[in-house]
Amino acid sequence: MKKAVIIALLITILVACGKSDKYTITGTVDSTFNGVTLYLNAGEIVDSTIIDNGSFIFEGSTDILTIANIRAASPDKKIVYVEFILEPGNIEVELAEESVAGGTHLNSIRNRYYEEVDSLYKPYRTTMNSLAANTELDEESRDKKIEELQKEYIAAINKVYLKHFDLNKDNIVGAYPMFSIARDNKHLFDSLYNLACDAIKNCDFIKRLKDRYEVFEKTAEGAMFLNFTVENGTSDGGKVSLSDYVGKGKYVLVDFWASWCVPCIKETPNLISAYKRFKGNRFEIVGIAVYDEKGRTEKAIKEHGIVWPVIFNAGEEELDLYGIDGIPHIILFGPDGTILARGLRGERIEETISKYLDKR
Repeated sequence: MKKAVIIALLITILVACGKSDKYTITGTVDSTFNGVTLYLNAGEIVDSTIIDNGSFIFEGSTDILTIANIRAASPDKKIVYVEFILEPGNIEVELAEESVAGGTHLNSIRNRYYEEVDSLYKPYRTTMNSLAANTELDEESRDKKIEELQKEYIAAINKVYLKHFDLNKDNIVGAYPMFSIARDNKHLFDSLYNLACDAIKNCDFIKRLKDRYEVFEKTAEGAMFLNFTVENGTSDGGKVSLSDYVGKGKYVLVDFWASWCVPCIKETPNLISAYKRFKGNRFEIVGIAVYDEKGRTEKAIKEHGIVWPVIFNAGEEELDLYGIDGIPHIILFGPDGTILARGLRGERIEETISKYLDKR
């Protein structure tokens, strides 16, 4: 009898110490969302529930740590969204304008990371706005102070990113600082990737960044251009290819842009200046309008004095081909189609073109 009791006790202890893969997500939201269907997305929709009396609950199990989100739109088009780590345990969510999720180990770590990021970003943003609105400073002085502030902020925030990656390189939270600091630095990305755990490497946005860098290498400076064709890319809805312009014996500056993109429009005077200076038998500019309605593109062409050829109705396929995750993105191609320079902005546009055209 005594032996049986001991065995039963050991079984109870083993079961109690076993790691559960079950999660419960309980949340609250404004009552205006009552009756709205809420979806749990973890790379794909894994569950749904209906909001009742300003609350909701998801229950399930997971054996893989992943980044998930919950999103809802009210009848009056108000949207609430929250992102969190889907992990075993009781996850508590408040859906609001500034949604929060906590209650579990990794979500608490994630929250501490973002609290430190915000503690730097919010005062930086406030000071930046004050400088931009300061009419007592002349433009040169204001720009200098803004530049100094940006440098100080970047140095400080990068230290935070590196600290939190080092603290979390063995769990999925490390994916956040890794992405933030290495999204535009392949060498740093490769270094951190080698230190990262499998959960980070399998994170969707880290995998996408890795894929982008691999594509970027194929279209790096010195590589031959990759052609694409847009079926309705001409002004009259005809088919047009990049190879109609690139690789035809001219230096070609290709500008990936959109009418709704403010930084794109700000680059237009620099492009106009380059076009006036270098336009001729050896140089051309071609615009690639991405994620833009043709009518809006045509309006922007007229408003901003764009006189070079533009390919309309480009999008994800064309951007992905060149590993571009943000516009404007300006590339200089050589006469044979070789990529000579990427990511040109501002004064570097004319400086780079001049390096090639003025020496011949």
